[in-house]
Amino acid sequence: MAYQINKTSGALLVNLADGQIDSTSSDLSLIGRGYTGFGEAVNENFVKILENFANASAPANPLAGQIWWDTSVSRLKVYTGTNWTTGGGPIVSPQQPVMVAGDMWINNDANQLYFFDGTDLELAGPIYNAFQGKSGPEVITVLDNTGTSRTIVKYWVGGTFVGLWSKIAFTPQNVDTIPSFTGDVVKGFNVVDDDFIFAGTASKTSALVDSNNVSRTAAQFLASDSDDATSGSLAVRNNSGLTIGLGDNHVVKVTSQGVIALNEVSNQNYTIQVRTSSGIQSATFNDATGNITSTVTRTLKLFRVSSGAWGYVQDLTPGALV
Repeated sequence: MAYQINKTSGALLVNLADGQIDSTSSDLSLIGRGYTGFGEAVNENFVKILENFANASAPANPLAGQIWWDTSVSRLKVYTGTNWTTGGGPIVSPQQPVMVAGDMWINNDANQLYFFDGTDLELAGPIYNAFQGKSGPEVITVLDNTGTSRTIVKYWVGGTFVGLWSKIAFTPQNVDTIPSFTGDVVKGFNVVDDDFIFAGTASKTSALVDSNNVSRTAAQFLASDSDDATSGSLAVRNNSGLTIGLGDNHVVKVTSQGVIALNEVSNQNYTIQVRTSSGIQSATFNDATGNITSTVTRTLKLFRVSSGAWGYVQDLTPGALV
């Protein structure tokens, strides 16, 4: 009478005829009733199980759940019913394999490690692939000139070291302490190249670099919304000149007529004052009369002598100049 050999699930694997041995339904030798020489087959089955079918090639007739020791890569693999998957360590492959929850995969083309949570395939690292080059942060410890360990974060882009972060300022032990970086480390971000540019808006900064590559602090700039002073000379290099007053009252400018000091407010006098030992003396251009009146005790009366020339008379009684 034939044996009915069933799987663990209860599904029929094979009807095993009497006196026969089956070597195709599985990778074990299934022995039928009354088979002569069954002892050898039974013992070989035990050996295969003990060594997990150790071989450089996969078992020919695997069953789902079967374990195989792949001697070609020294890895224990499990048959899923459709393919063999590594059971003891990440799967190494240039293409994403069939994965179950908990599997890890090394993409040996991009040199990146992934893990599968049963739903999503997530990148464990590094955050860049082999084609992009080393990019992103690298946390390292270096020695300062006192021999104290300092933790810094180096930043890379496309295989190039672009700068580093430090929470304190220090002097590296020597020029080779941080390859490609020279000088002292300051608190904050330290760039490798001086032409490195931050694009964006900063709410605060300790200094700005002018067109001559000189660092200027906030105290070296004139305020536009409060009183301020400069110890340097001030030049307005355009003909529109200088405008003073909330209503743009006074303008000093250059036109084809020459240098002009202009009172822009209609119906108002224009006064020039000087401080002398006896007080403030004034000369006023009267808007109503067009005359010039003065508090100066010695006055001048201007008159045209010839084209392009003016003359004056001194020691007049103070009063109107016409």
